[in-house]
Order: sequence, then C-alpha cells, then structure tokens
Amino acid sequence: MFTSRFVNKVSLIVIAFILVALAFAGFAVVKADTSPANTPPGSTLQQRITQRKNERQSRLNIDDKQRLQSQCTLAQSKLRTLGDTYSSSSDKRDKVYRNIDATLWIIIGKLKLADKDTYSLEQQRTSYIKRVQAFENQSDQFQQAVKDIVAMNCKADPTGFKALLQTARLYNAQIRSSFIGIKSYLIDTIQPTISKQSDSLKLKTEAQ
Repeated sequence: MFTSRFVNKVSLIVIAFILVALAFAGFAVVKADTSPANTPPGSTLQQRITQRKNERQSRLNIDDKQRLQSQCTLAQSKLRTLGDTYSSSSDKRDKVYRNIDATLWIIIGKLKLADKDTYSLEQQRTSYIKRVQAFENQSDQFQQAVKDIVAMNCKADPTGFKALLQTARLYNAQIRSSFIGIKSYLIDTIQPTISKQSDSLKLKTEAQ
C-alpha cells in the first residue's frame, strides 16, 4: 500500500538541493536549534527578506560579501531549476498522501461493518494527517524561500540572500525529517495495526 517510488523521487529532489546548498556552506551555517517562522500570507518579497534577515541575524564581512556577490547569480539559476522540479512533484506528493488517507478510510469502514474496534486506527489516521499537514507546511515554506532566493536582487542584498539560503536549508532539513517520520509511522505503526485487524477478521471468518 505504501510504495517506495514516491519516497525515492522526493529523496532525489532533497539531495539535489543539498548539493547546491553545499556550494555555499560557508555562507549558510545555521544553528540547529533555530527554527524559522511561517511568513505572513500576502507578505511582499522585501517583507519576507527582512523577516529572514532578522531571524537568521546574518552577517557578512567584506570578503564574504564580494565572494557571494560574484557567485549568487549562478546559484539562483541552479535553484530556479530545482524549484521548478520540486514544485512539479508537489501534486504527485499530495495525490499519494490523499490516496493513503482514502485507503485508510475504506479500511476503517470495512472494519466497522465487521463490528471491529477501529478506535486505534482512527487515532493513528488523525496523527498521520497532522504529520502530513506539518510536512506540507514545511514544503510550502521551503518553496517560498527558494522562490524568494531566485526573485531577489542578490548582488544588491547579499546578506538577504544568505538569510534566505539559510532558511531554505533549515526547511529542507525539516522536510527530510518529516518525510522519514511519515514513512516510518505508516510502516511501523499503521501497517501493523491494519495487519492485526485483518488477521483477526480472517480468523473470525474461518471460524464461521
């Protein structure tokens, strides 16, 4: 029920961003315990840049500033391609998660018809949905950060560029963690519950 094809596709996209970001590792070092906040709906590019600069408290010395100004345009080009690839995968990702949720509802319905207790599975489904929603929010914020990196005048504001790159890397790390967490939750928690219920239902049928 839980295919690995989508897992592999998203993993490759995440790795692609890491490879681009590593080229700017010296500019994008961030504290592991600092988490970016969602940007307000309807905010402008400049407002988002200012927010990220305040969050990251980015600083550049003269040498780093000149080096970043000479390299940021090339990075924007690479990130534009990455952003397009990541965006095109979003619909497929959402479809996979919707299909899983629909399958869970069907299974819950069948178990109810068989007079089986579905409380645990329903609670697990609720937890699954919350995990997916968190993942989707992180993905949306990541995509917005990448779009802002590409859209801004990086040579005029290298500090803002650095702050956005740091923000994107933080969201990228959250995405990887959440994605692995969802996969593990489906395989290690939900799937055993379904298997246990199915085995119980099978035994009841055979007994009849």
